Amino acid sequence: MNTHTAAEKMLETGLFYTARTLGHAFGESVKHGTRCLKNIKRDTRYTTVSETRLGVDAIKVIAIDGRRVSI
Repeated sequence: MNTHTAAEKMLETGLFYTARTLGHAFGESVKHGTRCLKNIKRDTRYTTVSETRLGVDAIKVIAIDGRRVSI
């Protein structure tokens, strides 16, 4: 899993993801999920919405480079 693949998956499903749920979706570790979410939050090409649930940050990708539909 790389950052762009993770963002495409997040855009396709339209769900909020935590590091744990993102890692689980790709069969990767929580550490790798954390890294991808951090990259998605910092990169300006991804438009995201954040939510905090019980102290855990969850992110939803709503657009990639202005595109609101997955490829």
